[in-house]
Amino acid sequence: MTTTITEPTSRSAALVGGVGYLLLFVLALFANFFVLSGLVDDTSAAVTAANIAESQTLFRTGLLSFLAIFILDVVIAWALYVVFRPVSRQYSLLSAWFRLVYTVLLGVAVIFLFGDVPAYRAMSIGVQPGNDVAQLELALVELGYGQDGLVLVDGVFDDATEAAVIAWQADAGAQVDGVVELGEVVFLPESIRVASVLKSAGDPARDGEVVLVTSSDETFVTVRLSAEDQDLVAVGDSVAVELPDGTDVSATVTEIGSVAQTGPDGVSYFEMTVSLDDASAAVGLDEAPVDVDVVSDAASQVLAVPVTALVALSEGGYAVEVQGADGTTRLIAVETGLFADGTVEVTGSELEAGMLVIVP
Repeated sequence: MTTTITEPTSRSAALVGGVGYLLLFVLALFANFFVLSGLVDDTSAAVTAANIAESQTLFRTGLLSFLAIFILDVVIAWALYVVFRPVSRQYSLLSAWFRLVYTVLLGVAVIFLFGDVPAYRAMSIGVQPGNDVAQLELALVELGYGQDGLVLVDGVFDDATEAAVIAWQADAGAQVDGVVELGEVVFLPESIRVASVLKSAGDPARDGEVVLVTSSDETFVTVRLSAEDQDLVAVGDSVAVELPDGTDVSATVTEIGSVAQTGPDGVSYFEMTVSLDDASAAVGLDEAPVDVDVVSDAASQVLAVPVTALVALSEGGYAVEVQGADGTTRLIAVETGLFADGTVEVTGSELEAGMLVIVP
C-alpha cells in the first residue's frame, strides 16, 4: 500500500491566508474598538472594574476574540510561508517568523492588560472561578493564612479559601462571615506604604471621600536641583547622601524631571530622585532632611590650601604666602584648580607639600 503526502499549494494557502486575514480584521475591530473601548477607562481603575462586573459576557467574549486572533495569526504565518516559498524559501521563512513574533508580542500585551484584575465583585463559596479569586488566595497565603498548604492558588473559592478568609477577618477585626464584599479589599500591582490616615474608626465616610494617603514603599530622596546645576548631574550618576546623624551613604540618581518648577522663593528647579544603594541605612527615617553631595569633578594627589590663603596679585593671578624655617615669608605664584569644601587646588613651580602657608 502506498501513501502519498501532498503538500499544500500556494493557491490553497493564499485562500486560507486571505480568509484568515478577513476574520482577523473583523475580530480585531470587535475586540479593540468595541470590547476594550466599552470596558476600559484609562483614567479610573474603579470604573473599569465596574464595567467588567456589569458586562461579564462582553468581557469573556473579548478574551475569546483575542484567543481566536492568536490562532489566526499562527495560521496566517503558515500561509505566508507556503505562498512565498516558491519565490524564496529564506524570505518566506523570515516573513513567517516575523508574524509569529508579532503574535507573541500581542499576546504579552493582552495578558498584561487583563492580568492584574481589580476586585469587581463579592467573593464567597459558589462564586465563579477567576483571577480575582486567585489574587485573593495568593494574598492570604503570603499573609500566613494558607491553612498549612490547604489553600490552593487556583482561582476557586472553596472551603479552604473560606476558612482562610474567616481567619483573616477575625485577625483584622472585620465582620467574620467568610465573604469578601466588594470594597473590602483592593488589589494593587505592587506594595505601597500608608503615609497618613485621614479618618478614625467610627468616623462617617462619604462615597469618593479620601480616607488615607499612600506612597511608594521604596526609600528615596527628593532633591530640588537648581536650574543652573542641571548640567552637572545625570541619571545614573553616583552621589553621597548625608543622613541626619552625619552618616554618609552612597546613592544613585534615578530620575531628573524635565519640566522646571518654581519654588516659594521664586527660584526655578528640577525635581531629582535619588535612590540609596543600601535602603536599610535609612530605616526609621520618614521625610527626614538630608544633604546630597554631587561630585562633578574630582582631583587626587594634589596640593590644596584654604581658599582664604589665596593672595590676589596686582598684575593678575594668585599667590600664597609661605613661611620659611627662619620665620621669613615670601609670595609664591600659583595657579588654581578645583574648589571644594573651603579649599582650592593649587600648583606652582616653587610650591612643595609640607610648606607652612599663611592664612589671614
